[in-house]
Amino acid sequence: MSLKLKILLSFIFILTLSGCFSANDILQIDTGEEVHQFNVEVVATEEDKRQGLMGCESLTESGGMLFVYEEEKMQSFWMKNMIISLDILFIGSDLVINQISESVPPCATLDNCISYPSLQPTQYVLELNAGTAKKYGINVGDTIILP
Repeated sequence: MSLKLKILLSFIFILTLSGCFSANDILQIDTGEEVHQFNVEVVATEEDKRQGLMGCESLTESGGMLFVYEEEKMQSFWMKNMIISLDILFIGSDLVINQISESVPPCATLDNCISYPSLQPTQYVLELNAGTAKKYGINVGDTIILP
């Protein structure tokens, strides 16, 4: 095995250990009492949105994925091919959390996957580890500070 291939495989292994995506932005949530910081990957392309966190075996404690839409509209998420449970935060164009689906379980097969729709128009959706909202006291009405 060539040295370049060994280095490449080592790099991929390290990325796998650190999570399943590259957190390249910092997002903050202001609860009114405290500001919490998360390392997020921002996804805006349709292909990246479809992939989401599918197949991800873990997130760092402060890791997450932020889905960005061009305009505010109703959104729906499901947990197809997911391995971990998530908190899903639906956020309006005003950057206020308008809904939280907590500890959404993974779904291994398409036949029984439940959809988690927004109840209001949403421009951003933030996925965090299950239990994060409760742990940090994040609630509907809290404000997001975008990267």
